[in-house]
Amino acid sequence: MRVVDTETTQLEADQAHICEMAVGKWRGGFWRTESELFDVKGGIPPQASARNCISNAMVRGQPTWEQSLDVVRNWMCVGNLFVAHNAEYDRQVLFYSAARANDLELAELFSDPHKWLCTWRMSQRIYQHTYKDQLYGQNYLRYKLDLDVPADVGVHRAGADVQVCGKLLERLMVDALEQGMLDI
Repeated sequence: MRVVDTETTQLEADQAHICEMAVGKWRGGFWRTESELFDVKGGIPPQASARNCISNAMVRGQPTWEQSLDVVRNWMCVGNLFVAHNAEYDRQVLFYSAARANDLELAELFSDPHKWLCTWRMSQRIYQHTYKDQLYGQNYLRYKLDLDVPADVGVHRAGADVQVCGKLLERLMVDALEQGMLDI
């Protein structure tokens, strides 16, 4: 299982370009996170930078996501189940990015929604909130549920979001078990 997060140039998955990606693996009692910044052809629009805190200067000179497919493949092909907060967006961004890069193997891997768990949807089911309620975004849930995330872990950077999502997944599983919604 891998926890995944992408930071992109826009919210339209079929047009977005990935400027940062992180993957978390459960190792030795904590989420070990790897992340990479990627240069983006055409640059990162200011509205995207304002949201993800990634500037054009930060990615300048880095390889593009398309030039880093070996890294992505290494991260993603090991596990057969992926977790993300708003998983459908990350899945689609990865699918469209792989398709644009003509990497049919990765595109096929990202095309299957049944390989993805969404902590946003899980939280909706467990806590009975409205899915469209923005209050239940990942950072809101981080503080509402008092997740054990170090105070210096920020927001809207892929590595930080993977750490929070991993802790949120742990909590969701515990709460689902306690409510009898999950049977081991």
